[in-house]
Amino acid sequence: MELAVGTPPVTVQAMVGSSDLCWVECSPCSGCGSGSTPRAAGARLYDRANSSSFSPVACTSRSCKILQKETRTNCTGDAACGYRYVYGATDTDNNYVQGILGTETFTFGSSKEVTMQNFVFGCTNTIYRNDLFNGHVTLSSAYISQVCAIGLGRTNLSLVGQLGLERFSNCLSSNPKVASPILFGSRAQMTGGGISSTPLLYHYMDYSVNLVGISVDGARLPIPNDTFALDPKTGAGGFSFETGAAATLAVDPAYTAVVEAFRERISKTHRVVNGSSLLCFLVDGGASGDVAVPSMTMHFDGMDMELRQKNYFASGKLESGDGAMCLMIGRSKTTSIIGSVMQMDFHVLYDLKNSVLSVQRADCSKI
Repeated sequence: MELAVGTPPVTVQAMVGSSDLCWVECSPCSGCGSGSTPRAAGARLYDRANSSSFSPVACTSRSCKILQKETRTNCTGDAACGYRYVYGATDTDNNYVQGILGTETFTFGSSKEVTMQNFVFGCTNTIYRNDLFNGHVTLSSAYISQVCAIGLGRTNLSLVGQLGLERFSNCLSSNPKVASPILFGSRAQMTGGGISSTPLLYHYMDYSVNLVGISVDGARLPIPNDTFALDPKTGAGGFSFETGAAATLAVDPAYTAVVEAFRERISKTHRVVNGSSLLCFLVDGGASGDVAVPSMTMHFDGMDMELRQKNYFASGKLESGDGAMCLMIGRSKTTSIIGSVMQMDFHVLYDLKNSVLSVQRADCSKI
C-alpha cells in the first residue's frame, strides 16, 4: 500500500495489519532500514522536523488515552505521548516499535486519491528486531525504501476508525506478481457465487468470529466447544482474522489436535523435521505442492472455509539443503488468529455496520 506523509510529502510503502496503530519510520531511527531488506540508496526518511504539518500529541489527549489501553505509553503531564507498541502475544516476544504520537497530513493511494489532515499516527524512531517486518511488504524493488504500518483494527486510532469506515475488504494474492487490493467504503463489494458469511463478534480491537470446529481429511477434530470462546468483557480468547501475521495461531487443545492429525497422516510417508517451531516434513526437491496432504476446513458459525493446500502448507529449504514443507499453524497461549497465508486468494469483506464477515474464493487480480 502506497501513501505520502507530511509537508512536503514523503512517499512510503506500508504493510497492513489488524492492529490499532498506524506508524511511520521517523528520522533519526534506530533499527530502521536494517536486516535482510536494507534501505535503497538515496531513499529519504520521513523527518517530522522537516514537515510543516506535523504536531505532537499530548499525554492528556484522547488519542493518547486510547493508546494507553493497548500498549505502554511514556507520559507525564502535557508532554508528548510516547509509546512502545509490542507485536506478538506478550512482551517476551521482544518485537516492538517505539516513538511519539503525533498528527500529520496523510495522502492515500498511488494516484493520491484521499488526503487527510491531522491524521493521528506514531512517529517511530526505534524498531527492535527489524526482521519481524521483513516479508510483509511486497515491492518491485529488492529494497524497502520506507516502512510504514497501517492498522485496520476497530479502535478510533486505526485507519478504519479515523476514516469512520463502515466496511472494507481485502484480497491477499498468493502470486507475488499480483497486487493484493484493499477496498474501502462503497468500493468494498462482493458479487457472484460462493459467498459465505459469519457474524462478527464484539471486540474493541480485533475482528473476532466464532470458530466452531476444524476438519482434517474430512474428519471433525475433537476440540471442545469453548476452546475459542471470546470473553466480551476482557477481550480474552476468541478467534480473529489478522493480515499482519503470516502463520495461523491456535490455542490448545486445538493446536495439538490439528498438529497431531497432520503428523499422524503425513509421517507415514515423510519424515518429521526435528527442532522446528512448526510441524515440518522432509520433501524431495522442497516442493510441497507435489505432495498430497490431507484436506482442511475451518468451520465458523454459518460459514465453512474450505482451504487449498497453499493456505496451510508452505515449502522451503533447511540449512542442510534438504527440502521441507511446513504446516503454517503455530501454538498460542492467549489469542487465536487466522493469518495471511490461510487467507490467500480469498476476498474477505468486513461489514462493520451489520457486524458480518464474508469470504469468497477469488482471483485477486480481478477484484
